[in-house]
Amino acid sequence: MKQIDFVFRTILAELAQRVTAAPSSAFDVEGRFVPVAVKGRQYWYFDHRCAGGGKVRKYVGPDDDETTQTVAQFRALKDDARARRKMVRMLTREADLPAPDPLAGKIIRSLAEAGLFRRDCVLIERHAYACFTACLGMQLPQALWERTQTGICLCLHAAADIATVRDVLRSTDRSFAATSFSAARQGDVRFANDDGFWIELAAPTLLGAYLVEEPAKAVMLYNCGIEVTVPRPERYAIHELMMSARADADDGILVREYFRKRALVMMQALLCVGRQADLAEAFEAAWSRNDSWKELIERGMTLIDDMHLRSRILEGLTQGMQDIGHDPAHVH
Repeated sequence: MKQIDFVFRTILAELAQRVTAAPSSAFDVEGRFVPVAVKGRQYWYFDHRCAGGGKVRKYVGPDDDETTQTVAQFRALKDDARARRKMVRMLTREADLPAPDPLAGKIIRSLAEAGLFRRDCVLIERHAYACFTACLGMQLPQALWERTQTGICLCLHAAADIATVRDVLRSTDRSFAATSFSAARQGDVRFANDDGFWIELAAPTLLGAYLVEEPAKAVMLYNCGIEVTVPRPERYAIHELMMSARADADDGILVREYFRKRALVMMQALLCVGRQADLAEAFEAAWSRNDSWKELIERGMTLIDDMHLRSRILEGLTQGMQDIGHDPAHVH
C-alpha cells in the first residue's frame, strides 16, 4: 500500500471541487443545442440520447436573449464537464485509480442525478470501498471481495426512495425487476436485470446505522465525476472489524477473511495518513454502544494473526485515543 503521487492527489482535489461546484442543469451535458431556421427566424432545439439509445430532439425556444443566455450557460457547463472527463481519464489510466464498470457507473450516475445522494441514500460495500482510494490518497488493494459481490449496494432510510431507484433502473434497462436472494434480511430489496446484474437496497440495522452515521461526500471516477455519499473510512474500518468477528460458520471462512482484510487495509491506510484520531473516535463510538459490540471488537482484534501488524494498529489507536483526550486503557 502506498500513497498516490502528489500530482494525482492535486488533480483529485481539483476534480472534487469542480464536481461539487458544478450547478445542476435541465440539459444533459452529453447533448447539444442546435439552431434551426424556420421562415427566416432562428429557433433553438436540444438533441440528446434517450435511455433506449435513440436520439431525441426537444424544442427550447426562439433565438431571444433568454434562450441565448441558456445556451451560453450550457456551453460553459459542457466545457467544464469535458475538462472533468479528461481528469477522470488521467486518474484512471495514468494513476490506475479504481473506476466502476460501465453499467454500474451509468446506474450510479443516474441515481445521483435523481437526487438520491442528496437525501439519506449512502453507497456501501464494493463501490464505496473503491471511493476510499481517492478519499485517503492511498492506493488500496481492490481484490478483497467475493466473486459474487459484483452489484451495487445502497443503504436507504426512506421507503419512497425504493420507487425512485426502481424507476431509475427501469429507465436504464427495462429488464430490471424485483427479485429474491438467499442472504436477504427483512426489509432488504434487490432488483436484477436479465444479465444477472443487481442492485441491493439494504434495510437499516444497528451495525448498518453505525456504518452510515454522518457519512462523507466522495467522487466516483466515472464519466466526468459523480458526487456520491459513502460511509466515513474510519467507520467502515471498525464496521468491517466487527463483521469479521460476527461472521459465523454459515457465512464461511472466506467471507470472514474478506471482512478481516478490508478492516486491516482501512485501519492501516488511516494510520498511514495520520488519521489515528478519526479511527479512535470511530472505535470509541462502537465500543461505548453496548457489551455485544465490545465483544465483537475484541474478537475482531484477536483475528489479526500478524502480531506485528496488530501491535502497530493498537499503538495507532492508543495514540488516537490520547489525541482525542480519551483513556486508551481498553485498547488491547
